[in-house]
Amino acid sequence: MPNTYFRFKEFTVHQERCAMKVTTEACLFGAWASHYLKTDTSPKHILDIGAGTGLLSLLLAQQHYSRIDAIELDKNAAGQCRQNFAASPWRERMHVIESDVRSFPFTQLFDVIISNPPFYENDLSSPVEGRQLAHHSAALSLKDLVDRVRTLLTDQGKFFVLLPYKRKEDLYQLAKAGGLHIVHQCNVRNSPGHPLFRLMAVLSPTYSIDKQEELFSIRDEGNNYTQEFVQLLHPYYLNL
Repeated sequence: MPNTYFRFKEFTVHQERCAMKVTTEACLFGAWASHYLKTDTSPKHILDIGAGTGLLSLLLAQQHYSRIDAIELDKNAAGQCRQNFAASPWRERMHVIESDVRSFPFTQLFDVIISNPPFYENDLSSPVEGRQLAHHSAALSLKDLVDRVRTLLTDQGKFFVLLPYKRKEDLYQLAKAGGLHIVHQCNVRNSPGHPLFRLMAVLSPTYSIDKQEELFSIRDEGNNYTQEFVQLLHPYYLNL
């Protein structure tokens, strides 16, 4: 996957002016969430928290005819997000909010909230200010995120989140305390020979007895993308 842009079949996502980069796991997460939502009621209103340059919003917009609000605190990232939305075929139903999700006065609830959280609370901080804001808890903690999601999600809504796998127990404890239930979790590894490194999870205020768990490998033993990965990303990526 290229690190500076993500080529949709219809346009290109650029992110030349901010420190954050498109990653393979972020692309996977957006495609996985979009595919998951096809098995559920189509969402009317989606919120992307910590939207960065808008990748997740654009992945969802291509597959779902939903109103999408993308909230981003970093000025440069929000500017690039606006540019990417404006260049997309779905611009009329996509909106960028340059603000702090903890304090922004939303006037509605959301069917779906998605986030690739902008922090790694237990890791060392980056000397680059923009990247530190994007990847560390100086701007947002996991507890802040879970608490805010609970106030913004409809009772039947779904919260999709991508985390380092080592944060799984933190998420479970905070979700339980905050009134959210794990509906589905996908444990991600780079290949069968690598340890788990990402968790993609779906949470909801509504408890489900049919909690699902799956294991996902990005590459196979021969270092080729797995068929599952190709199937998820093929609708978006030109060269896959």
